[in-house]
Amino acid sequence: MSEAHGRQHLVLVGMRGSGKTTVGPLVAEQLGWPFVDLDGFIAASEGVESAGALLLSVGEAAFRCIEERELARVLAEKAPIVIAAGGGIVEMPACRDLLKERALCVWLRAAAPILRARLEADETERPPLLGGNSQSARDEVQAVLERRSPLYAGVAIHEVDASDEAWSVAARILAAIS
Repeated sequence: MSEAHGRQHLVLVGMRGSGKTTVGPLVAEQLGWPFVDLDGFIAASEGVESAGALLLSVGEAAFRCIEERELARVLAEKAPIVIAAGGGIVEMPACRDLLKERALCVWLRAAAPILRARLEADETERPPLLGGNSQSARDEVQAVLERRSPLYAGVAIHEVDASDEAWSVAARILAAIS
C-alpha cells in the first residue's frame, strides 16, 4: 500500500450491496493481511446474531455509538488490516474523522439499480435503509445513495467502480492503492 498516506489500515466504504464483505477478503488475501467485517465484529462483541438485529433492537442512535466505539477499537490494531465498514458508518462525523485520520479508505461505488438488484438477491435480513419508511425500494436506495455519496467521497482516498465481479473490483482496489 502507498506509504504516502501514512495510514496502515485499508477500509472499504460504500452502500449496502456494494460488495465490501465479498471483495474485502480477496484484497486482504492479496495483501497478506487479516480481514475484518465490522458488522460481524460488532455482532460478535455484542453477543448478537447480526449487526442488523442489534440495530433493530437498540435503535439507530445507540447502534451508531456502538459502531463508533468498535471502529476505534479495530483501527487501534497495530498490524495492518482490511476492514469492510458498515454502509452507514459515514453518517457520523466522529466515524468520518476516525476514517480520515487512521485509515486509507476506498469507496466502492455502484449505481442505484445495481445496488437494488444485489439487495433483492441477498436473503440476509437487514433493517430498512430509511428506518421503515414506506418509500419504494427503488426510491429508498436512490435517496440513501444521494445522501451518503458526498460523505463517502469525503473520507475516501480512492473511488472504485464496484459494478463488476468481485475479483475485478479487488484488482482495481489493489491497483489504486499500490
